[in-house]
Amino acid sequence: MTESNISYRLPPAWLRAVPIAAFVALLGLTVWVGIRNDIAKIEGAKEFFTVTGNVAGLLAAMLIMLQFAVSARIKLLDRAFALDRMFRFHKVMGAAAVCLAALHPTLLYGTGVIDEFAEAGLAWAEGVGALALVVLAVIVCTSLWRIFLGLSFETWRGIHQLTFVAVVVVTVHSQILGRGVNSGWPRYFWLTVVALCAATFVWVKIIKPRRLWRRAFVVADVTQVNYNTCNLTLEPRKGEAFDYMPGQFAFITLKRQGMRTEEHHFTLSSSPARKDAITFTIKNSGDFTATMSQTKAGDTAMIDGPYGHFSHAPHPMGDLVMIAGGIGITPLLSMLRYMADTGDRRSIVLIWGNRSEKDVVFRGEIDALPARLNLRVHHVLSNQPDWPGEKGKVDDALLGRLLTEKDRKARVFLCGPPIMMKLVSASLRRLGFPAKRIHTERFAL
Repeated sequence: MTESNISYRLPPAWLRAVPIAAFVALLGLTVWVGIRNDIAKIEGAKEFFTVTGNVAGLLAAMLIMLQFAVSARIKLLDRAFALDRMFRFHKVMGAAAVCLAALHPTLLYGTGVIDEFAEAGLAWAEGVGALALVVLAVIVCTSLWRIFLGLSFETWRGIHQLTFVAVVVVTVHSQILGRGVNSGWPRYFWLTVVALCAATFVWVKIIKPRRLWRRAFVVADVTQVNYNTCNLTLEPRKGEAFDYMPGQFAFITLKRQGMRTEEHHFTLSSSPARKDAITFTIKNSGDFTATMSQTKAGDTAMIDGPYGHFSHAPHPMGDLVMIAGGIGITPLLSMLRYMADTGDRRSIVLIWGNRSEKDVVFRGEIDALPARLNLRVHHVLSNQPDWPGEKGKVDDALLGRLLTEKDRKARVFLCGPPIMMKLVSASLRRLGFPAKRIHTERFAL
């Protein structure tokens, strides 16, 4: 098997254009539904604020419902945009929805419309809308500031499940009070979107997990590779492991005796050339990962993946520069293992920053890779004064010293802590690397 055998290619332009056009069309249709009956009646500020308030509420509701498609891990959307970018867009959409939802009653209060509803005995429907706004605000605030609030991943995830409750509440509110969406074709349009949200929810939460559990993996080995990092080897119960690009990630749900079942995402560190098993190299960085060493052979795992674009596979030509910070080596290790398995002979430079030698994982394997690859390895340690090699941070001076003029024409794959990636990306651009040749993956839930 050679590098040219990889079937993955960069997504065609239409694959991105179609969902973008659909997204814009849905928002445009939502605006039209909100203004079509009232725009001709605008004679002053009251009518203008009424129409604007209605449109704000409808757009907020549509953005909430579109969140299901954005966050549902649809493979075609991952192929088009990459899941890490989709999830960042998901957060922006959530914040925009809450702002629009708050603007909705703010604009209507000054128009007298709220009083009309109260006089008609529909104050309860207004209360339903207020409840939806509170639920949305809680969901978005706990998502944006989860770390600051000290929420565990599972607590945050439980709160996030209230999104569908918010959709139900918004639907009731809109069908009772919604101007333009509670009769005629807009009503059927609106209820169709709600039904699609419900179908997506059922697929993601019920049907898909059952299908994945039927293709479960078995834990074959758990190895402590240093003082705070475990290597998990999983084998398919039957057949071969799924196809993936080196550098991609997957969501893993472990079923372990006496322990809580949780889903978390990790990068695959194995080579796709190995069909009998997959591996995840996981650092102890939280409540769940701290229990990884307690995983035992024979435990089962559900794998949802692969996802992501962070891979050299779509770029079969040209030299590579790989820069890692700590456990950010895992996607690069997957790439290097695969390149060694497939006899890839292009020039590669690996610059790997760690605090000390005890933080380096698979050092023997990585230091042996130059015998199989056209690879230069530079270990950079920031907190070990007696280290004979490169010391300090990966900055302009170090990169300028380690990278040749030829290296500066290479494609860069950079993975590590967010602040490290931000600083190193800036250093690379100052050294003349164009932004489009610097690949990073920033994934956070």
